[in-house]
Amino acid sequence: RLACLLAAVVAAAVPGPWRPPEGGARPLPLDADVAPVTSAPSVRRPLLRVRRQARAVELHGVRTEVLLSLDRPRLVARLREQAFVVEPALHVEEALLDGFPRVPPLEGLRIEAAGLARAELVEGVDRAWVRAEYRATSVTPCGPVAARLLGLLPAAARPPADLVTTTLDLEVDLRTGRVTVDARTRLARPLPVRRASLAWVRLDDAPGARVWAGLSGDHELPLVEGAPGLGAEPVVHLVHDGDVARLLRARRRAQGPWTTLEAGPFADWLVYEAPRDRFLLVAPDWARQASPARSRSAGAGLLENGLFAWRLGEQVHTLLDVAGCRVGQGWLATALPAGVYRGRLVLRPLDRGERAAEAAARERARLLPGEE
Repeated sequence: RLACLLAAVVAAAVPGPWRPPEGGARPLPLDADVAPVTSAPSVRRPLLRVRRQARAVELHGVRTEVLLSLDRPRLVARLREQAFVVEPALHVEEALLDGFPRVPPLEGLRIEAAGLARAELVEGVDRAWVRAEYRATSVTPCGPVAARLLGLLPAAARPPADLVTTTLDLEVDLRTGRVTVDARTRLARPLPVRRASLAWVRLDDAPGARVWAGLSGDHELPLVEGAPGLGAEPVVHLVHDGDVARLLRARRRAQGPWTTLEAGPFADWLVYEAPRDRFLLVAPDWARQASPARSRSAGAGLLENGLFAWRLGEQVHTLLDVAGCRVGQGWLATALPAGVYRGRLVLRPLDRGERAAEAAARERARLLPGEE
């Protein structure tokens, strides 16, 4: 308890210059009028393949099952017997309310939109549509010291109830298994963060799976064992400066200097070669909103953003980091600007012989109407 009290006193005494400067993430303005890329079917059928449960929505199609949680923006999709877990909205994995360098074991806070979400359900002939509105903010201390410190802070210093809110539109083609998500997350004020992701995709039960990226045409991503910075192998990840993407490998674990493995244009897509089929993921908003600013703590000129792919047992994880200091030697936070963080994505099976780049271009045009 004494350590918590001292930490609270120090945090209150930290002068303004210690607070992190606003980072380079590029959200839409808070008052932006964002038109969704999906819409409810005009011809409505009785809700037979779309069902509302107590805390989730179930959608059933041909070799397709999708479960959307109403507690937080998260969905589980089983496509052609292959399971994916998708977190498609802004998720602040570690925030620092005080903004000064992290002092272990004072970890920080996990902040995301939460429910119970208000949901609208529509079933059409071949298409189902759900809109879920997560209007509460979930704040979870990352460790016991952070939990006690949070309890000592005055109410004015705690995250407000509407700090992070998300409206998520989900469209599922019940015939082909194409899943389209349009998540709009509102961050009401700047927030010092160490790790903040725009999307997280987990492929389950996938021994021997491979991942390809639309980088310079297409390029296979090396899958290291273990999450970034936690595994023994050097981290390999993709960074984007707004024009060019670079695939980098760390010297050891998550520290530089970094070796460039490939560089070129990134076409916003990944392909998972899973044990049961091939699957396409198109996510154009990461490159548009990821921070091109230099990380204050990573060194070696590394940027604040990153696309990470790694293996954990028989799982394959893909994470789109919009800003933070997930890799490198230091712990200085960056300030995530206030605004609307958008996460549009398509996840769908690829048919036999279908070319990933061509399919991705069509899906990208659907997700970015009038923006090309």
